[in-house]
Amino acid sequence: MKRGVPAAAPLVSAISIAAVLFVSLGRVDVPWAWAYVALWFGFATATVIFVDPVLLRERVRPGPGARESLAVASMAAASVWYGHLVVAGLDVGRFHWSDRVPSAARLAGFATLASAFAAIGWALVVNPFFSSVIRVQTE
Repeated sequence: MKRGVPAAAPLVSAISIAAVLFVSLGRVDVPWAWAYVALWFGFATATVIFVDPVLLRERVRPGPGARESLAVASMAAASVWYGHLVVAGLDVGRFHWSDRVPSAARLAGFATLASAFAAIGWALVVNPFFSSVIRVQTE
């Protein structure tokens, strides 16, 4: 694999997502949770395989001047991301706040999420300038 992000990154991210989700659920027999983890793993794996490794490296470790603000933004995004996993796990596994949501609505939501991942992946593949920071370059 070309130099970009480590090949194990999709697996590590899927394991961390699964850990937070299933600990919050309090059980592992929830098919939608497994589907969510599998979707994320598939998206992350496809990203590592198909996206330009230089672009991935820049998105993960941007150049000087962007590192400081990216760290804060990354921590905020991770807090929201993992927070929604905790709330979803507590909802489905313990408190049952959304038990009356029909399966068709859940499937539509899952399909929308898969479509969003596909659109993001497509944008990353076709746009080599899809950086996470703004860069001013000299000629």
